[in-house]
Amino acid sequence: MSDLVMVPLFAAFQKVYPNAVVHCLVTERDVDHIADGVDVSLRVGHRHDSSLVAPTVAILRPRLVASPGYLAGIEALTDPHEIVPHVNVAFSRWELPVQWTLSRGDDTVQVKPEPRLVLNDYAGVQQAWSMAWASPRSPASSATRH
Repeated sequence: MSDLVMVPLFAAFQKVYPNAVVHCLVTERDVDHIADGVDVSLRVGHRHDSSLVAPTVAILRPRLVASPGYLAGIEALTDPHEIVPHVNVAFSRWELPVQWTLSRGDDTVQVKPEPRLVLNDYAGVQQAWSMAWASPRSPASSATRH
């Protein structure tokens, strides 16, 4: 999230406040604002402490993606569960097993892919995907949630 969201925000902030110094701590753990000396924090996911002021600043809409070249090399998928062997790289906040809820309109289905690489960092997922993460289960590309 730091590369996709935070760095552009910091750049815009520093254009307005050129003398401001920003220290960015990227972590999965809950932050103790006082002990850690943190003025502002952004959290992806559900709020655990209801005493914190936490307005929603964005809603992330995960997407399932694959390269056009990869899709051209496989048979068309006709059922959501058919995607499972094609998932090589996935984002997860560290919940295992990886489980996705796929929906189209009112139809919803749960699938449990078994990716070879699971990361809790969007930049890492994008890097792995751009490197055409290879798998013996499928051609050299990947499907990912981000």
